[in-house]
Amino acid sequence: MVSSDDGLKIQSLETVDLSHNNFGANFILVVRQLRESCDFIQNLMCSGNAGIKRCQNMQIARSKRVSECSNMLIRLDLSNCLRGDEQVAQLAQSSYLKDLKWLNLRHCKFGNDGFDEVLHSKNLRSLEVLIVKDNKISNIEGPFTDLEEATEK
Repeated sequence: MVSSDDGLKIQSLETVDLSHNNFGANFILVVRQLRESCDFIQNLMCSGNAGIKRCQNMQIARSKRVSECSNMLIRLDLSNCLRGDEQVAQLAQSSYLKDLKWLNLRHCKFGNDGFDEVLHSKNLRSLEVLIVKDNKISNIEGPFTDLEEATEK
């Protein structure tokens, strides 16, 4: 692995697709390496990486202070990565996702509690597309007449 101390960076990389690898608990180390090697990642696809942990600490932007990060994630695919309400709730608590516009949580095995955490998260107020197909959500109250059908593309 190349050390970040040698100054080599990919300065304009916007999208990284890490789908269907086997990161598990090492996911946070992969994210750290991306942060040190690239300046501008806005789209991160991680579908099919079961066992991702501590995703609430998923800071891609280089600054340690959220207020100083101008290039936060905009698009995040964690389909088939998270497992259950607790991990989805941890994700919803991430202050590093405040600019996120598109989030795919398909096949993450969460129910009403996890869905409620996402809908009421103060950190996900910028979401425009939320994909939660194929989970265990069973009871949604509303009228939601203003919602449109979204695709995964």
